[in-house]
Amino acid sequence: MTIARVITNEEPLFSERNKRGELSGYAVDLVQSILVEAGIKTDILSAPWQRILIESAMKQDVLVFSLARTVEREELFHWITPITQNAYSIFSKRGSNTDISSLNELPASSRIGVLKGDFRQDIIKKAGYWAVPKNSWKSAVLALESGSADYLFFSDGGMDIVCDDLGDKCNSITKLFTYQKATTYLAVSKKGTTPELVEKLIEASIAFKQSSQYKHLTERWLADYATRTSLSLTEDEGVIVFGQTEY
Repeated sequence: MTIARVITNEEPLFSERNKRGELSGYAVDLVQSILVEAGIKTDILSAPWQRILIESAMKQDVLVFSLARTVEREELFHWITPITQNAYSIFSKRGSNTDISSLNELPASSRIGVLKGDFRQDIIKKAGYWAVPKNSWKSAVLALESGSADYLFFSDGGMDIVCDDLGDKCNSITKLFTYQKATTYLAVSKKGTTPELVEKLIEASIAFKQSSQYKHLTERWLADYATRTSLSLTEDEGVIVFGQTEY
């Protein structure tokens, strides 16, 4: 059985290019294993979120990961299985606006750094703020650090990962408040996709996550990440839960 396309956005640790230029990471291995369980043969591709969302809206049988499940997206995809759970937060420079606890309390002229094409860019615009879109989360963090953005809309876990690389440049950054907790998923486009394919993918994901292979996969990647990042990660009922450290 074949499927039109399987696409991911490159994210540190979970879906990234290794030294050979191949997609690697826990999410990549998980999805590949589910595809094998479902008897589906296809390559996994990578693209920016804007392109992924456009393609999944126009074509059938487009499998996407790791996609945050939001209210706005709920009816646009079939949600196959959860992958990670994380907190999405607003970050600022230390000592600024420490009494703010919600998005609508930010100053009206706020410039907020975000990944270009990410769902948080739309949230910022709808809230009436000025989005500062960047091509990578590292660039978005540096925009806050350098002052070209007043705030940053990022995940707690992602911040841990990026700051492992940036080191002292993160010393001036702190979390202002948590906007929401969200779960990312393996999902498939709705337009033209058959119920049979959706059911096959759901059954395959359940079967794989109940297998010893899944246990070995998660143990291997969590051990690997423990040597590469300060990020706290645990597995809970088929989901990798991101921990949190202070900035």
